[in-house]
Amino acid sequence: MFRASQALGVPVKLHAEQLSSLHGSALAARYRALSADHLEYMTEDDAIVTARAGTVAVLLPGAFYMLRETQLPPVDALRRHGVPMAVASDLNPGTSPVLSLRMMLNMAWRARCFV
Repeated sequence: MFRASQALGVPVKLHAEQLSSLHGSALAARYRALSADHLEYMTEDDAIVTARAGTVAVLLPGAFYMLRETQLPPVDALRRHGVPMAVASDLNPGTSPVLSLRMMLNMAWRARCFV
């Protein structure tokens, strides 16, 4: 699908690393994805590849809290390697039923682990 998108000039994004490390963020980076989301299980090596590609790491604190996740995204590694980061809501009725970006920024700031 990424190859077909690339051939059509359509940028890709990937929902990766939410529940386990499958190195989806590195896959997204190889295809110069605009972003990779849900990076709780991203590895240091994934962060390096993501930085080189300029792919944005999207942190989703609402889903993190709603799922009672315990694995935090590797924000220190993302910072260390210069990965651009964003915070989003991941508006999803099952795992993150919150639309408010202000609330997501507050959650990220309060946890001090997202930003």
